[in-house]
Amino acid sequence: MENKYLPVEKCIHRGLYILDARNFSLGIYDKKTKGFYGIRRKFDDIFLFLEIHYDMDDIFGTAKPIEYLNVQCLFEDILKNEIYVIKWVKLQEKNFLKKQQKKSWQNKKNNV
Repeated sequence: MENKYLPVEKCIHRGLYILDARNFSLGIYDKKTKGFYGIRRKFDDIFLFLEIHYDMDDIFGTAKPIEYLNVQCLFEDILKNEIYVIKWVKLQEKNFLKKQQKKSWQNKKNNV
């Protein structure tokens, strides 16, 4: 069964998305590159990395947006503000995980 994902035309510039991607699962869409910037962790390094939307190239396009999280990055130029964007994405990851844990806890509580 193929994953359902949002087409590139529906992606919102600087919007934060849950992704089915090779190197990260949360990314900011950039309309100029038609890709998503996310945090890549490799060995001890943490840096912004771009993955292209799957619709743009089915060989090199490695990111499929699954869900828009209704949050937008405030930085217009993502790469010029890389340090701040990394901190912002880390905070968004933390908030997202907290919400998921809360939902899971509430579901368990309701099922008991």
